[in-house]
Amino acid sequence: MSRRSGEEGLRQQLALYQTYYNFCLPHASLRQALPQSEPTKGTGSARQWRPCTPAMAAGLTDHVWTLREVLLFRVPPWPQPAGL
Repeated sequence: MSRRSGEEGLRQQLALYQTYYNFCLPHASLRQALPQSEPTKGTGSARQWRPCTPAMAAGLTDHVWTLREVLLFRVPPWPQPAGL
């Protein structure tokens, strides 16, 4: 394996981690209070907070994504510079 392909693999892993962190992982510091508590159908105390990810806080999405959603999302191709 060449050094170049190892660096590219690392970049891809980093991109996946950053996507997971920003779209899938709710952050306690970003949680939003619900207008009124929601029952949990007998599985604990009523919910008082809505989980929020950095992408939700930035207005990029309206829900916490699952890893499945991330992996199945089709990203449009980026415009490539001339000469590649």
